[in-house]
Amino acid sequence: MPIEILWGFMSIHRGDFDKWSSMWKMRVPPKWKTFLWRAICDILPTTTNLIIKRVEVDPTCQMCGLAHEDVMHALVTCEYSRLVWNVSQLPITNIGTNSFPSWLTSALTTLTEEQSGLMVAVLYQLWRSRISAIWDGALPHPTGAWRRAAASISSFRQANQRPSHPMPVAAPVNDNHARPRCYIDAGFHQATGKATFGIVLLSPDGSFFAVRNGKLPICFSPLMAEALACMEALS
Repeated sequence: MPIEILWGFMSIHRGDFDKWSSMWKMRVPPKWKTFLWRAICDILPTTTNLIIKRVEVDPTCQMCGLAHEDVMHALVTCEYSRLVWNVSQLPITNIGTNSFPSWLTSALTTLTEEQSGLMVAVLYQLWRSRISAIWDGALPHPTGAWRRAAASISSFRQANQRPSHPMPVAAPVNDNHARPRCYIDAGFHQATGKATFGIVLLSPDGSFFAVRNGKLPICFSPLMAEALACMEALS
């Protein structure tokens, strides 16, 4: 019997996607993983989902103007998305399914680790292109969208290359039970759905160690903002 996880009006069946471990271990930016998680769970603000939430919008895809927009259409089957995938030359065009989780499962099974990172970069760039079409009335050329995706994953990999020599080992802390302390907070604006996060890490003796803050993807509730803030801290 499928296990359902409820989140508002959303239900997720365990059998729809079975590569969560592989997805979270991918060497891609954390915000891409968050985006992918939202796409798998079908909580991206596509026109279909907005209409379900009783938001009055034109259901037609703003990238192709040919069909109603859901996650699978926006990221895979839209005419514009197909052009970008063709330019990428990733071997995923023969995956036949109407379910994005099933499509992603097949893609992750087929592609190498490097190709999977490129695939996620393309998916994220397609969503950004969709946002640009809606808010700016401009759609990047498919070749330009592919180049941006390839450049972004290349920059991330260069910035996160594993060191070729062993890192120095830190001196052990005298207190075996001493651990760094991490404080997390999230802000959520109900009217706009905008959310932010702040993370402060203190050393075991209480002194400042590190800090990070930034914006989160569009959220639907304070609980979702808190969950995404925790994911940022863990990543």
